[in-house]
Amino acid sequence: MSIRATCPTCGKVEEYTPDEEDIKVAKARGVASISFNHGDHVFIVFFDASRKVRRTTTLKVVPSRPTTIAKPAEEARPPSPRRAVPVKEVPTMPFDDLCSLLGEEKLALMLVALTANARVVVASSSPDLAKSVCSTVLSLMGPVEAVVDEALGPEELRPALSKPSGMVITEHGSLIAIGDVPSHVAVIDLETSIKLSRKERRGLRAMLKAIEKAKKLRGEATKVAFIRSKVVRLRMLFEKALDVLGKMDRIGETVFKRKVDPAITPDELDALYFALKRFKGIDVSKRIVRGPAEFAVRF
Repeated sequence: MSIRATCPTCGKVEEYTPDEEDIKVAKARGVASISFNHGDHVFIVFFDASRKVRRTTTLKVVPSRPTTIAKPAEEARPPSPRRAVPVKEVPTMPFDDLCSLLGEEKLALMLVALTANARVVVASSSPDLAKSVCSTVLSLMGPVEAVVDEALGPEELRPALSKPSGMVITEHGSLIAIGDVPSHVAVIDLETSIKLSRKERRGLRAMLKAIEKAKKLRGEATKVAFIRSKVVRLRMLFEKALDVLGKMDRIGETVFKRKVDPAITPDELDALYFALKRFKGIDVSKRIVRGPAEFAVRF
């Protein structure tokens, strides 16, 4: 049984026959998706396990100078399970469309994780869509570099999760097959909602506010530049925080803030604490002493 959907942008009718893997993904995740490249836009169809179209969306393709996701090899190298995804053939999408597709919370988690030099898994039943998302997110990172790899099966995904940083694109079936992923890895599922705890939302608040403000700005370049400035700022704070904690076993919060940046905001501090604990395994509550007890710490 095939699904049929009409693109609201160009009127083209697309027909697709879901396979067993698609149905398996739809049952496990609620919906699966398929994307169609229509030249200046991408048409995305979401369908459930009964092969019923649940919703559709279109994403405009923004022509831009290609951004390097991973440098191509200049000389022959031994075969490796790590496959860098080329970006020259991957279309980016406007910032507002990225927010519509991912949701602000997923995008905030993705940006904070990459800012903390962590590992991010992007799962989708549409590899082309996942590549477009990664390409667009990478363009928001500015000078903060990240490599995008592809792991097309459980055997490739398991070792890919152990990589220290960057993004890895995988299929829903592979993600389901391996079960739970390490806690320090951020999983971005393009087709299901994300449920954040109160602590997670607090840790992502600085980036969530930045995304909300960027959406209100006029012009694509202005939005991208604003997010880039926030990413660079958080990376600078994160690197200083790691440097400070690398030199001291325990430190009072007042001194910690002064050493990292006297102008750090409460939201930025929460983002640091979240990133340090979630992605680097640093027990902030034991390493950074808060309240009256901090004055008993020797500096």
